[in-house]
This record gives sequence, structure tokens and C-alpha cells, in this order.
Amino acid sequence: MISVARFLIATCLVFAFVIPSAWAQHHSFERFADELGGRQSSVYDIFRDSRGFLWFAGDTDGLLRYDGYQLTRWAGSENDDLGRVSYSAVMMTQNDELWAAAWGSGLLFWQHEENQFQVFNTDNSALPDNRVQTIFEDNQGRIWAGTLNGLVMVDDHQLSALNARNPLHQERIWGITELGEHLWFATTSGLYRTNEDGTEWQQFLPFPERYGNNRINEIRTVRVVDNRIWVGIDSGVFEFEPHAKQFTPVQFPRNHASETKPRVNTLYPQGNNKIWAGAENGLYLVDANSLEYIAAQDGSFVRATDVDIRRVATDTSGTLWLGARDQGILRSNPLTSDFQLTAEHAPEPIRSLLQRTISAVHVEPNNDL
Repeated sequence: MISVARFLIATCLVFAFVIPSAWAQHHSFERFADELGGRQSSVYDIFRDSRGFLWFAGDTDGLLRYDGYQLTRWAGSENDDLGRVSYSAVMMTQNDELWAAAWGSGLLFWQHEENQFQVFNTDNSALPDNRVQTIFEDNQGRIWAGTLNGLVMVDDHQLSALNARNPLHQERIWGITELGEHLWFATTSGLYRTNEDGTEWQQFLPFPERYGNNRINEIRTVRVVDNRIWVGIDSGVFEFEPHAKQFTPVQFPRNHASETKPRVNTLYPQGNNKIWAGAENGLYLVDANSLEYIAAQDGSFVRATDVDIRRVATDTSGTLWLGARDQGILRSNPLTSDFQLTAEHAPEPIRSLLQRTISAVHVEPNNDL
């Protein structure tokens, strides 16, 4: 009976690893309805730090931290110096420094000893615009802040703006990522790449033939997944291949070619060569191998229908969290069972044994069952 015991142990181990992949195909979403979370209007960013805390950047109660049980509003009361702030991004650095971006209030750094934020704005720093959209930490520990009107770099808490000759001097910066020795910027005028010292810049356009006074080439998000560059634009998800300098669109399967391409706001790796795409009308799943959108079991390509998704994240348990415009915080509910009958997957010679009523199971030190 050694094979039976080993089969049961192996089944349990395999099952534990299979659940997240299967679960990703079957879920519904509900509004996070505790007293603080349920009243949020728009949440534009979600960040999971090294301790497993989730940070939410929103426009109702500002910056929130979730410890797995409850949300806590960060930085005191409505009577603090900042007052009500609409946060657009939040990040914890490798050195456990808390940075936040605010729409209209600049770039904020949390000072632990003073128990308050240090505010960088256009009046006291080189920040080019107080409407900060995104923040990013590169491999050298430098902080990059993208605004509605240009880019700034923070090194040792000192801000440096780009000079007027830089192509991103007055560009709207939607997103920032890093791959190899290059930084990549999602902007209103396409995708930009620069080397580490910022001396070389190159622009890439999804539709160069349509370049002009329009937003057809606007890159709304950029993400590196499995060492591949992915972008989201008004007409869906694209992979960018640096060597070929080519954007390849993700397509719907041929029998669903008439589906409307999503306007993508954010991308998030799901694992198993799949990527979540948060769009203005809901959540899509992308197969990175076939470059196709994946339908749910009901045949629909849209999860969390009619939700304007601005950020996607997971917590340590694998629960999927969504930050949405005008709908606050949503989280997933698994629709699959966490249990399955071992007998259904057992080898034929022992299947009938495992289908009997079993009151207890005991494994001997020699693995006999």
C-alpha cells in the first residue's frame, strides 16, 4: 500500500499548487464593504509591501493600509496640514520608505520620526507639476515621479528635473518600468526608452503612420512580465519587441473577432503566462503565449463588468484586488471548491477502495496507509 500513501500525499501537494491557476478562471467580484473601504469613491493604485500589507491610494479617505483584517487611514485626521488629498499612487521602497503621489498636492515622503509627510511641490522643489500620476523605484534605488507635465528623478531625497531639451520635458507620464539597462516610460506621445544615465532617448509609436494631434499613440500603462514588455492603450494590450521595434496586438479568438478592444489602464501578471488587463469596462485575461484574450467559463471576455479598473493587485492569499474609478475597492470571490474527491483521480486498482466510507486515515512511518 505504499503507492496509495504516496499517491495521496502527491495528490495533496499537486492540488495545492493547481488551485491558483484553476481559480483564476472562475471568480466573481464584490465591493469591499467594511465601514471604511465601502465608502471609497475612486482608488487609483494598490501596492503590496514586503510585509504583506496592501496600500490603497484613493480620493475619498486618501491613503489606506490593509493588514488582512481592517483598513486604517494613514496620516491622521482631516485636520492635518495636508487636509483632504486625492492620491494617485503609493509605493514602499526597498529601504522601507513610504512615497505617495497626489493629484494636485505633489510628491509625498513619509517621515517616521515626525509622523507626517514631507511634501515636494512646484513651490519648494524641481517638481514640474503638482499633478503627479505615477512613481517608480529603479534598481539603483532612485525614485522617478511622472507628472502631467514632465518627469522628475529623486536621488537621496533631492529632486532633479529634466532639461528643456529632453523629449519628456513636458510629456504626461502614465507609467514607468525597467528592463535590463533601460527604463521605459508610457507617455501621451508613445513609449520612450532611456539608458541608466539618461543620455540616450528613443521613442516608439504603435501607429507611427497616424502620429499627430491625437491620442491614438498614447501609452496608458507599461509593464515587464517574464522579461517581455507589455503596454496598454486605447485599443487593447500590445507586446513590444525591442529588437524588432514592433508592437504586436493581443487579439480575440477568430470566432470572436468582432469583440470591442478594451481601453486598458493597467496590467498585472497572473502567472502561468497570463496577464490581467484592467480596462475602462472591466477586467480581461491575456494569454501571453498565444497573444489572445481568454474567455471565462460563461463565454464572456470581461470580468468585473462595467467597472473602470485603474489598478490590479493580489494579497498573500492570492485574492485579487481591484482599484476602480467611482467604485472604490473590489476583491474576488473564488467560485470553485477547495476540495475534490481523491478517488476520482486515483489509479484504477485502488479507486474502489477510496470510494468506500472512510472514517480516518493514518500513514505509518514506512509510508504504509
